[in-house]
Parts: sequence; C-alpha cells; structure tokens
Amino acid sequence: MNQTHAHQKHSQANHLQYLPITLIGLSIIMMVISVGLIKHYLGPAYFAISGKPLEWSLPKPAVQAVALPSFTTSQSISSASLTPGSTLSINVSATSDRQVDAIVQAWVTSPKHKQVWRSAADKVTSFTAGQSVALRYAYPLPATLRPGTYKVSLRITSTDGFTDYAVKEDYAEFTVQ
Repeated sequence: MNQTHAHQKHSQANHLQYLPITLIGLSIIMMVISVGLIKHYLGPAYFAISGKPLEWSLPKPAVQAVALPSFTTSQSISSASLTPGSTLSINVSATSDRQVDAIVQAWVTSPKHKQVWRSAADKVTSFTAGQSVALRYAYPLPATLRPGTYKVSLRITSTDGFTDYAVKEDYAEFTVQ
C-alpha cells in the first residue's frame, strides 16, 4: 500500500509541475484574445507598460474596381410567324464602348419557358470601340415543333462566360402555326 500511495503522490507532483506553464500559456492566449476584441470593437489597443499602440494587422489586398464594357445592341428576327421545318433568322448588331473580346449568344424558349435552341458558346467575337459588329444566327425549326408563341433572347458575356455584359431576354417573339 505504501508503494501505491507513494506512486499517486509522485504522479500528482508531476502534473503539478506543469500547472504554472499551463496557466501562463492560457493567460497569454486570453490576453491576445482580449486585445483583439478591444481593437475590433473599440479601436487601437495600447500596451500598459510602454503606452505604445499594439499593431499586428495583416496587409489588406489592393482592390481595384473593374469597369465592364458597355454594349448597345439592336436585334431582330426574320418573321413573327413560322411553320415547323422553316428557319428563323436572328440578326444582332452590337457595339462596345471599348476594345473587348466577348461571346454573343442567342437562344429560343418554348411557350413553357424551356430552352429549345441556343447558338454555340465557343465563338469569340472581337469588338473595337465604337464599331458595330453584325451577327446572324439561324435556327432551323424542327418539323415536330409544337404550335405556340416562342421567345428569342440575347446575351453578351466575357470569354470565360462568368460575366454578363449585356442581356436582352425575350426581346422578340414568333408564333409557330
């Protein structure tokens, strides 16, 4: 029993020797958290001993505003009434205020708002500032296309497809007999 009792006292003594280091470490962590909270909510923090401001801010990344190109467009379709098997011509004229490469797409949606046709998304168009670019798309209507009113839309995007420069949704409609 003496050995067990001696072992317990030795074990407690080992744990107690780390207590001061643990308390000091926790104190430092609490002080850093406190200074961070004070600085965040009340402004600059100062060291009591030196009276100098405590600064450890991370450098802020430079943020530059990116001005997007501005487009003016005019668009038209070949007919307001078509039959299945015929072809719809979509004409687009677009002008940019600066030199830029972009993707111009046209698409057609059904009376139930389902996309039934879309032009290719891999053709890049180069725009020169102030100069109009004419584009023409052909949508061959399937022979099985149901009667109803279809809508035509246009989108000009960045070459990666992530930024819209101009969007004209449902700018024209045609009826399928």
